[in-house]
Amino acid sequence: MSISAILESGGLPEGVREVYLFDALYGQAERFQRWFESSQDRRLVVLYADTGGTLEETKKFITTMSARKAAPLITEESTVADAQLRTNRLAFLHSSQGHNEVLSTGGNLRRFLETGFLAGLAAKD
Repeated sequence: MSISAILESGGLPEGVREVYLFDALYGQAERFQRWFESSQDRRLVVLYADTGGTLEETKKFITTMSARKAAPLITEESTVADAQLRTNRLAFLHSSQGHNEVLSTGGNLRRFLETGFLAGLAAKD
């Protein structure tokens, strides 16, 4: 809930270009939706597992965003290619890992950073 509150009323929504949720969509999906849809320069990656209590909320959010023609990438964490992460602003990645492992195992944070907006900035330096 903290991230969604920051995006909505924390005074930073214009400066935040990417959000990565690591099995963390417990609610407030409409806040993430508003933030994402308010600019074409935003990227949202939702990594979710079966066991963390976020599965149903994430499925609803996938349905909502798909109906809004957001054209999300919906795939497995284990098979997603870096090229797919670079070219999709909205990605839902299902993980076979447990809730406590999605952040600490598999190098996902690094992958998301390397395929996101910051990677383009680093290449310019």
